[in-house]
Amino acid sequence: MLLCALLSVASFQFPQAPAAAPRFLAPQERAETQAAGRQWAHRPGRLGVTLGSAAHGVGIASVEPDSPAGEAGLRAGDRIVVVDGRQVTASNAVVEAVRARGAGNELALIVERDLSIDVLNLATDGGEARPRLGVLLDSSSNELRVASVEDGGPAERAEVRAGDRVLSLEGEPTQDAETLRARVAELGAGRTVKLTIARELHAKLADAPGQSLFATPAPMAPRAPTPPKAPRRRSHSADAVPVPPAPMAPPQPAAVPVGPNDLTSAIRDLRAELGELRRELGELRQELADRRQGR
Repeated sequence: MLLCALLSVASFQFPQAPAAAPRFLAPQERAETQAAGRQWAHRPGRLGVTLGSAAHGVGIASVEPDSPAGEAGLRAGDRIVVVDGRQVTASNAVVEAVRARGAGNELALIVERDLSIDVLNLATDGGEARPRLGVLLDSSSNELRVASVEDGGPAERAEVRAGDRVLSLEGEPTQDAETLRARVAELGAGRTVKLTIARELHAKLADAPGQSLFATPAPMAPRAPTPPKAPRRRSHSADAVPVPPAPMAPPQPAAVPVGPNDLTSAIRDLRAELGELRRELGELRQELADRRQGR
């Protein structure tokens, strides 16, 4: 019996050291298996504006200095009416579109802008002076657009650009070039009038603040295993078998503090992803409807 006990001790395998604790990734991060290591699959974008109310579209209350919006030419007072080819009427639609487009990508915007421009007596090609704005107009595409701007004229000083679409003058819609010229002549020289234009701008989005909700703790080093104790031999019984020590619990990863700003940013990220999923679902439904009609 004593020989059996010794053999039991010799054949017993003590528990191995626990493996290193796994790394926990933030919800916005996805692991990459490339040699370059972990990287972002998508980084929410930032435009750098404060949105406000407007009678039409989404108003811009302010523009951050040195922001993508400022570099693209957006101004306080502009009204965003189209984002990436889609009309917008609420600020949350603009926010979701910006974050869904992602940092480093270009966002196409159409904004409406009110410009103050002086009406002056300017010479025409025939040499006759009459009230003018100093622009050459083009209405051949069912839209009244600015073909060119005269150097040093009122339109150039008001920062009118070639390609701008003329919407209204003093609040009255302008259908074609003749309508605009007649309205300018009616107002007369020596006045400052409001010219409303629509302009297409492109902004390269920056990184949104607070991209990561949880920090990624480094893996904890495994604890050194406790050396096994020699089994006690009982002299009064040869049938006693040593009891192996209980396996140690694996170490727990350190708790990561989460602040209110991180939670707010995470909620925004989730809302942006939800908006993108809704948009893709709408496109799939439309594609399905189109295919059914084509049968």
